[in-house]
Amino acid sequence: MDSGSPLVADGVQIGIAIRGTPCAVGKPDLYTRVFRYRNWINKQIKGF
Repeated sequence: MDSGSPLVADGVQIGIAIRGTPCAVGKPDLYTRVFRYRNWINKQIKGF
C-alpha cells in the first residue's frame, strides 16, 4: 500500500493511508481519519 491511498466506506473517503505493509503480511495498515481535518481540507479547496 502506498501512503496517501484512500480508505473508502460506502462510497465516502474516511481515511488516508499513512503506513502500510505488503499484502498478507499480517500487520495492520495505519490510516488518518479524514473527518478530523475536514475544516482544513474545505479551506484549502476554497482557495482554488
